Amino acid sequence: WHMYLTNATNQGIAQAVIVETTPRTRLLHHWNEVALQKLVNTNNQVRISGWLMYDFQHVSEIGTERATVWEVHPITRIEVADGKGGWTDVEHAR
Repeated sequence: WHMYLTNATNQGIAQAVIVETTPRTRLLHHWNEVALQKLVNTNNQVRISGWLMYDFQHVSEIGTERATVWEVHPITRIEVADGKGGWTDVEHAR
């Protein structure tokens, strides 16, 4: 899954940073696409952990489909701010 992270709700993908789960790492996690969809266009802060990758194949997309060619790929953890200064791993959220 490609996910586009922005600073504000309904912000265009031209300002987005791309983060990506991959099929191999998804098998190691219990991410629920429906639960992640609930975060789309919200003001919830998310924290993404994973490998930082320079994806040179997308240089021509800067400013139209992405803000940078740096991606977090693959993602190893997805967390959501709990509003109290902490973070909740979405795999363990209820």
